[in-house]
Amino acid sequence: EWEYACRAKTKTVRYWGDSESDACDFANIGDTFGNSGVGDIHLCQDGYFEAAPVGGFISNAWGLYDMLGNVWEWCLDVYGKDAYKRHKKRNPLYKRMEIGIDLRVIRGGSWQSGPETVRCAKRSYSPPQNTYEVLGFRLVMDPNSIRGTIQ
Repeated sequence: EWEYACRAKTKTVRYWGDSESDACDFANIGDTFGNSGVGDIHLCQDGYFEAAPVGGFISNAWGLYDMLGNVWEWCLDVYGKDAYKRHKKRNPLYKRMEIGIDLRVIRGGSWQSGPETVRCAKRSYSPPQNTYEVLGFRLVMDPNSIRGTIQ
C-alpha cells in the first residue's frame, strides 16, 4: 500500500521520474547543503539541513507530500528481505521475524538519504522500539469524514 501511494500510478523509480538530479525539487534528502558527511548524496541543494516542514516540496500526482525523503516512514509489516519472493507482490503480508528480532518495515528514506535509498521501491527496517530523528510516521485523514466546515 505504501509503495502504491508513493508511486501514484507512475512506473518510474521515483514519483517524479527516474532522475536523481530532480530530487531537491520534490524531497528533503541527503544533499550538498550541509549533509556531506552522510555518504552517498544527491548533487543538489534542497535548503534544509534536517527535517523540513511538511508540504514544502512538490507533491506526487495524487497530492501526497513527502512520500520520499524528510523522515523514514514506519509501515505495519514485519520486515523480511525475501517478502516479495515468499508472498504475492501486491500487498505481501509478511509476519515471520528475521533472526528472532522483530523488525518493522520503514520506507521513503530521510533527509540523510542518498539516491539509492530515495526511491519508491526501497524497503528497509528498524526494530519498533527505536527512535531516531530520521524516523517517523504519516497521519492520514479522509476529508470526507470530517463533520462541519473546515476553515
